[in-house]
Amino acid sequence: MARVVHAVRQIGVDQEFLGEKHPSDFVKRGWLRAYATNSSLRAAFWMRLSAETGLVGHVARSHLLRVFGCDVSEGAVIEGALELPHPTGIVIGRGVVLRHGVRIYQGVTVGRGRGGYPTIETGATLLPNCVVAGDVVVGSNATVGALALCKNDVPPATVFAPNT
Repeated sequence: MARVVHAVRQIGVDQEFLGEKHPSDFVKRGWLRAYATNSSLRAAFWMRLSAETGLVGHVARSHLLRVFGCDVSEGAVIEGALELPHPTGIVIGRGVVLRHGVRIYQGVTVGRGRGGYPTIETGATLLPNCVVAGDVVVGSNATVGALALCKNDVPPATVFAPNT
């Protein structure tokens, strides 16, 4: 039950974070109304529960997959606020660490590769359909471009994009 309470409290953290990025009356809404009207908040809630072990995680993963087409393995770590502008088709592996304020778009895969799992640092953005794999760090405020395959570290405040 404590895991569910923690995930509910995180809705408020996500709500406040989104309100800072997109000023409106968003923050003034109660958490339940915000949850009901914002798919990013709903998906983030179910992703946090999906990362849990046991029955709670299993039920949450099933719901997340059915409703959003997303898959978060147990053991993934989601710290702080999470922004999911289009929460569909996102896959997060079991050893992945997502720090505060990470933005993940649709179709993104973050998971195991050679040597381990990625860490996505504070404020990083993963654009649509990119893949981040292996023991890599995507630095603070860095961006991984759409359709990119990222297998190496990305320095803070830089853009990693596929060759065009």
